[in-house]
Amino acid sequence: MSIRLDRKKMLTVSFFLCCFVPTLFPWFCAGADTARRGIQLLGPLFLLGAVLYLYALFSKSCRHVLLLGGLAHGVIFVAYLISFFTFPAGPHSFSARLDASEPSFWISCILLAAHLVLFVTTETAIRRLLEKRRPHPQQ
Repeated sequence: MSIRLDRKKMLTVSFFLCCFVPTLFPWFCAGADTARRGIQLLGPLFLLGAVLYLYALFSKSCRHVLLLGGLAHGVIFVAYLISFFTFPAGPHSFSARLDASEPSFWISCILLAAHLVLFVTTETAIRRLLEKRRPHPQQ
C-alpha cells in the first residue's frame, strides 16, 4: 500500500490552517470589550500575500516558486507587524502593545514561520527530485 500526497494540495491546506485560520482568533485586547481579531487588523497586505502565494504555487508559467512563496510569507509577516504596531493600545509604547497582545497573535507568528519552513523544504526537495529525473546532456 502506498500513499501519494499531492504537494500543491498539501501546501494549500497547510497555508489555510497555518496562515489564515489563526487570524480568526483574538490577537489584541486593550480592554474588557475591545478584543480585535487578526483578520480585522491585517488589511490588504494579507490578501496580497495570499494571492502571491497561490500564484506562485499554482501558476504553470512561474519559474521562481521559491522566491515568490518566500516573498508572500514576508508580505504576510509585514502585515502581522503592521497590525502589531498600529493597534491602539492605550499609551503608544512597546510594552503596552506587548501587554495588549494575546497568545494567539504569537502563535500565529510561529505558525507562519513554520509554514515558511514547510514550504521551502518541500519546494527544495521537489526541485532536487526533478533535477535528478531530468536527463543530462552528454558531453
